Amino acid sequence: PDGASVQPGQRISYTLRYSNTENVVFHNVVISDRLPISTTYVPGSIYGVGANDSGNPFLIWQIGDLQPYAGGEVGYAVTVDANVLDGAQIPNIADLFSNEGNSQSSQVIHTVGTPPEVVKSAVTSAPGQAGATVQPADLITYMLTVTNSSDLRPLTNVVITDQVPLHLNYVGPVGSPAPDTSLLASSRILRWNIGTVPPLAARSVGFVAIVAATAPNGALLDNIGRVGSSEIVRADSNLSRLTVKYRYDLALSKSDGRTTALAGARLIYTLRITNTASYPVTATGVIITDYIEPGLIEPGLPVPTATVLSFAGGTPGWSFVENAADGNAIYRYLVGSLGPNQTRMITMAVEVADPLPPDVLAIENYAETLDDSASGIELDYSNQGIADTDIVAGSELVVTDIRLLSRSELTVTVAVMVTNQGVDPTRGPDGTPPFGTDLYVKPVGAPPPTGPADRTLGLCPPPGPQCDYSVARWDLYYWWKDGLAPGATVVLSYTHHLPAEGIYWLYAQADPFWGAEGDPSPVWGSSLHGRNVEFDEENNIFGPLVITAGGNQVFLPVILKN
Repeated sequence: PDGASVQPGQRISYTLRYSNTENVVFHNVVISDRLPISTTYVPGSIYGVGANDSGNPFLIWQIGDLQPYAGGEVGYAVTVDANVLDGAQIPNIADLFSNEGNSQSSQVIHTVGTPPEVVKSAVTSAPGQAGATVQPADLITYMLTVTNSSDLRPLTNVVITDQVPLHLNYVGPVGSPAPDTSLLASSRILRWNIGTVPPLAARSVGFVAIVAATAPNGALLDNIGRVGSSEIVRADSNLSRLTVKYRYDLALSKSDGRTTALAGARLIYTLRITNTASYPVTATGVIITDYIEPGLIEPGLPVPTATVLSFAGGTPGWSFVENAADGNAIYRYLVGSLGPNQTRMITMAVEVADPLPPDVLAIENYAETLDDSASGIELDYSNQGIADTDIVAGSELVVTDIRLLSRSELTVTVAVMVTNQGVDPTRGPDGTPPFGTDLYVKPVGAPPPTGPADRTLGLCPPPGPQCDYSVARWDLYYWWKDGLAPGATVVLSYTHHLPAEGIYWLYAQADPFWGAEGDPSPVWGSSLHGRNVEFDEENNIFGPLVITAGGNQVFLPVILKN
């Protein structure tokens, strides 16, 4: 069979099957087969119509006229010569001739002996997203492993050669032995003399190369290692192929220069798209897609169907795509090509609905950019999408800082800064402005509070979130009765006696929830929001501030969420 391994002296029987698949007669049909190299004909083995071995090594079969849809079988046998080296290949092809036309059989190949297995690998210093590509200054580590697959015969006088691909420069060896580099300058060849490889054993060699600064974008770096020994013909490794492809970072930024907006306002977003590249690669087919969203509301409420933002112009070139099922109005801008380290700036104008639909707390405009990736490898897809959000209703309490004011033994005084970044004053469900803020004293590594209903290790000691007046730690709670107007900031002061020496993590949360779910009194709000319904509850939490009690160290805040 094709590809089978044979040994010196072994017999190979060839069978040639022929057929006429046409509705015509083929006249004077002759089949010819030359004996394969490294084989000897077995006398008398030829068979079939018109068989003739008198011209050995040329064997022929004079078939004569071949009728439509007729066929037959002929064949012969050979033995593999005794002096053939392991790894040698024995190919064979037969020919058919006739007055009407000629054809050729498929090729059958046998491999002599048990040749070694030769495996080539390449690992680069390029980032993972580069895949099988590199750019100038990247390092490539090539490894070549030779395995003697025979369980009886050693390989002696083994020599491994490897030609360093064009556009690479040799850096140095990997492991031992180091290659002979005497042919490197003239023919780019590295050579290892590794002696004997015992049966079923393996040897590995390697080297490091660097991609040349002049390597052109798109160049192929093909590499094949070769092995020879006294017992085998040359054996080639698999092909290791890398492609030179310059890397770039296409990044998009977007801002309307504000954090709040009023009904009826006209907003102008500035979008900047930049192609950052160390080598000359142009991003092509660049487009920006903008999603004008329907409005952001309190979780759990139905998405508004009324339009909150409407397109109002900007840089010429925006085209409407569709109104999507999720309420987004989608627009697209064709940037085209963007050269290395070039920036393109475009604008989009929108108008805020007046009046606003009920329950809308914020507006958001999201944009993303893509290119056709034809010229290089994009380094970071995470910076190709950007959203700009503005508060349009309600208060937006944000804890902006926690600072240690003083410490005496185990007693600490801490300041917590809270700002209202919304458009309305703080106002609870009872129509009054006060809100509370908890300071949390937690062990090292403890997570921040999970939301307004989580007061454990703040006002409430462990183990649970609910606590009554008898166990509440009132020094960790501040009730700010005056509330906050839009843009106003208050600094709240807490003095607390720590339970023991050690390191603590301090968090703060504005507007925590007091009551129990289902409480008929609306004064405390809900476990989702506390007293104030806000677009972003996560920025009500800040921390941790790391402090040491009973020692001399004080650590600055470690910001997990701001």
